[in-house]
Amino acid sequence: MPPRPPGKHAVAFVFVTVFLDMVGFGLIMPVLPKLIETVSGRDLAGASLLAGWLFFAYGGMQFLFGPVIGNLSPTPMEGGRCCCSRSLGWLSIICSPRLRRR
Repeated sequence: MPPRPPGKHAVAFVFVTVFLDMVGFGLIMPVLPKLIETVSGRDLAGASLLAGWLFFAYGGMQFLFGPVIGNLSPTPMEGGRCCCSRSLGWLSIICSPRLRRR
């Protein structure tokens, strides 16, 4: 069976997804250094540096493992594996040790 051409709403879906991603970054970026400063007890410069490294690590992992996760479910009907891998990621974040004051 030949591949089906993309639907007329495919581009709109991509733009909405990118917009929501940008809104999420726009909300957390200004708040994160102050939040890290409060939680970790670092000064603003140290908290901003740590926030920069966190954003760098997040972007790097998305770049490296996004295609891997996408290839785990080649069809929309096999989304269970993709959902399971994301759930394991969230579980590892929840179970990680909390930041301690220095």
